[in-house]
Amino acid sequence: MVLVKDIKEFRSMPVRGLDRQVVWQFNQMSPGLLVSIDDLNINKGDGLLPFCQAAVRDALANFLKSYGKAITINNAYRSVIVQTVFWNNKNLAGGMVAQPGKSDHQNGVSIDIEEWPQIKDLLIKNGWQWTYGMKDSMHFDWTKGIEFIKDDTIKAFQALWNAANPGGQQLLVDGGMGDLANSKTFQCINNSPAEGFGGVGYPRTLCLTSPIQVGKDIGQLQLALRKAGIKLDTADQQFGPATDKAVKEFQTANSLAADGIISAEGETRKKLQPYLDGVASAASPSVIPNKK
Repeated sequence: MVLVKDIKEFRSMPVRGLDRQVVWQFNQMSPGLLVSIDDLNINKGDGLLPFCQAAVRDALANFLKSYGKAITINNAYRSVIVQTVFWNNKNLAGGMVAQPGKSDHQNGVSIDIEEWPQIKDLLIKNGWQWTYGMKDSMHFDWTKGIEFIKDDTIKAFQALWNAANPGGQQLLVDGGMGDLANSKTFQCINNSPAEGFGGVGYPRTLCLTSPIQVGKDIGQLQLALRKAGIKLDTADQQFGPATDKAVKEFQTANSLAADGIISAEGETRKKLQPYLDGVASAASPSVIPNKK
């Protein structure tokens, strides 16, 4: 299992599974504060988690309508998870990195735009702030009609950690990070699985890792693959090489990229969902023994 502290890259994708779980938890606790920008006329950069505050989305939609072309957004809302990865690897950044809990992106009011040289003046004319100038040239902020949600994003992680660790260390859900050297929340973020927690409401990303993932969600996946007609002799709740092979066979049979990865909102899970639903509703055993 890869933990957040193990990631030695200045990228958000390695923690996208956990990142999505934090957004899901945030939306359970503070519905309506984060909204999707998936449907706007944008090209999505590698690091984009397509959420922001509603006022920011409206401002972006209005700009895109008047501009008439798609723009590339590399970052919008950024959870405290990604900010921790960036902070841990700030020596690789080549620029400014805010401490976890203090980033403008964590407030859901910022966007990083690839085409900033061409549209900077137009964005400013339309009410956007070029907050850091050439120090962080692609970064723009919207400041009208927004709320302060930085603390809420930390609360979301704290609540998620508590739900995933009912018998272990519990965090105070107060939205605080404090001094990072002594912060229990910061320590728990770093000790969280990058692919997300099993056994919580929002599914984690499942794939072959070292050490391997284990849990009931993997047992359900294995049963679902069998229901889909994929040969898998055992459902042992461990995502080992045999399960990886079975997932890739399912992906190939359904004309999907055979990468062995099942993300929460990916096409593989969408294709598997009817079988997963069948497993959940059936009185099937959670473990199928090896065939003799």
